[in-house]
Amino acid sequence: MKKTKFAVLLTAFMAVLGLSSCLGESDPNVTGFDYVKVTGGLGYYKFETAYGAKLTPNNQSVINLDFDTNYALIYYKYDSSVFAVNADKDIECLGIEGFKNKYLSPYTDEEELMANAPVIGLTDGYYYSTLFWDKTTMFIPVFYYVKAYNDDETKQQEELNSHNIEVYYSVNDTEANEGELILRLRHSVGDEELNSERKAIYHQVFTYNIFYALSEYKSVKGSSPKKICIEYEQNSNSGLYDENSVTSQKIEIDYSQIEGTNN
Repeated sequence: MKKTKFAVLLTAFMAVLGLSSCLGESDPNVTGFDYVKVTGGLGYYKFETAYGAKLTPNNQSVINLDFDTNYALIYYKYDSSVFAVNADKDIECLGIEGFKNKYLSPYTDEEELMANAPVIGLTDGYYYSTLFWDKTTMFIPVFYYVKAYNDDETKQQEELNSHNIEVYYSVNDTEANEGELILRLRHSVGDEELNSERKAIYHQVFTYNIFYALSEYKSVKGSSPKKICIEYEQNSNSGLYDENSVTSQKIEIDYSQIEGTNN
């Protein structure tokens, strides 16, 4: 189960961080985490950080990503007496989470967006938040409730597969302010009747290429959006989805700054 594996990796990562700090300055081993671009493949993985450093794992056997994974979050350790912080380096991979590729879905204001389940939020307040790799590649972490099948891996996987996240856009969204592109994130499940039993927190990180949405916006509006807003339906207390428990939330991104930085 992906959630269980990640919980173990994160716990191990925090334990190693604590160990390194206890060992003091004489210990050259440094632990860290980075959002990375994935290159190579099984047995020959390499990773590139946002600042251009190449990371080469010396324990390739612990890494097994889906073949189409382009980006990931990696926890690792390296010898600081040999390698500088932002330099190419050999590392020991302590844990890795690959991101799932998704596409934005266009819609018109007349369409009803498919949704029958809420999300908890788009950040955990620590490692995960909505980020841009470059001006067209965006990472969106989504936290939501699932039903736990602790002793049945098959049922657990079926439960995870029943959840679907879609992000919709319309360059003519009537609720958008001038210079704003709204992305509407929606969560749907195949068996809404189980929402009351969904009490375990799960998450996925999605990679979105927003090039076509930006191109369409610029074609219609004459310029790129100054702000990108992600609107989602939140219930942070349970998996219930009704007008009494779900509220519309938004996060705002200064896209003009993103675009300027990556030119």
